[in-house]
Amino acid sequence: MSFTTDEMAIIRASITLPYVVELIDSNVAELQNGKNVLRRMYAMMGWTLLQQAKQELYDSRRGLSQLRIRVTRIAEVDGVPHFKAYRNGIEKTFGISKDVMRGEVADHIRRLSAELGSHFKQHG
Repeated sequence: MSFTTDEMAIIRASITLPYVVELIDSNVAELQNGKNVLRRMYAMMGWTLLQQAKQELYDSRRGLSQLRIRVTRIAEVDGVPHFKAYRNGIEKTFGISKDVMRGEVADHIRRLSAELGSHFKQHG
């Protein structure tokens, strides 16, 4: 038996979301120190994205806990971090390359930004 597609999605989210949170957080800090006239608005939008990403990270960790799945980083081979996910005798080891990680982080931030943009369009 193996992990389901939905379980793997939660596992991958729990691995990539900390990078999303870190990236958004550092960009919000940069915006707050910038000289751009619109920096406060950009920082507020960034802060909103940060809160959404933190909530998703919390939800993914809670989902893992409810499913009794543990995920640990076990090694880094040739610059590729490897992880082990396990639950009641089911174990899966996998690596996520930096290119894949960057792509997933970028996709996640794009999705969060699109959701925020559609919210502004709907609520004017």
